[in-house]
Amino acid sequence: MALPDPPYDPSLIDAYTDYRLFVIEALRRMGRSRADLAAQLDLSVSMLSQVLNRKKRLNPNRVPLLARYLGLGDTAAGLLAAMVDLDNDSPRAKRLAWATLQAHQRALAPATLTEDMLEMMGRWYISAVYELALCEGFRSDPAWIARTLVPSISVEQAEHALHTLLRMGMLEPDPDSGGLGQAHGRVWSEQMPAGQLHSEAGRQLQGQLIELAVHSYHRVPPTERHSASIIGALSEEQHQRLVARLREVEQELLHLISAPDEHTPTRVVELTSWVYPCSDYTDSGA
Repeated sequence: MALPDPPYDPSLIDAYTDYRLFVIEALRRMGRSRADLAAQLDLSVSMLSQVLNRKKRLNPNRVPLLARYLGLGDTAAGLLAAMVDLDNDSPRAKRLAWATLQAHQRALAPATLTEDMLEMMGRWYISAVYELALCEGFRSDPAWIARTLVPSISVEQAEHALHTLLRMGMLEPDPDSGGLGQAHGRVWSEQMPAGQLHSEAGRQLQGQLIELAVHSYHRVPPTERHSASIIGALSEEQHQRLVARLREVEQELLHLISAPDEHTPTRVVELTSWVYPCSDYTDSGA
């Protein structure tokens, strides 16, 4: 039996950076229809649907009506207005809108920082969106992000990734594009949770990445992927040296990826190294 929808609370807006997704979820929780909202905004149902489906823009003059219908206070109404401004053609207006949303999310961050870190560690697409923000032509639009990642993700997952990275301070308004870009100098690894929670999130992420690697054989052309596997017999000493060497190579590759380069990134890739036994010990005496 499906669980009942949680009741609507205007603070739901804190979980969004895209007003369309917020409105759709708010209507669902309120048990209201698009026709109800369209009447309040003096719009046709067809026009409202085009707005919520990203085919039309919402006139900013209707934001006060929408805020009142959703029961938003002054602060939340300001956030809604900022979200609507993200559709503005002016990079300056969009940058100011993102700055407003970022400031609000950062104010919420202390109570949720550990949770957000675990989210980033446990969901591959959040890290992928963070790296995608470095790429040429990046758009901080959940629908664009959802269809650009491979495999594609849902618009809701893309929105969740943007929201999480914005609250962690890992994305910030880009003064040139008016969108979002990577924040530089943000140190968050020192606050990573240690012990079992950290390990569990890491295991979850590793499992997702391995699954993506397996599926890449079916979704990525051979010319766009590299894979290599070796099966060999080793002593315990050789095994230790092999793992140590892999760690050195991983650090070299990390420096290669993060080093300044004359070319702007255009794609996100995933590389996983994995060493595991294919047999039991032969000197076990069994």
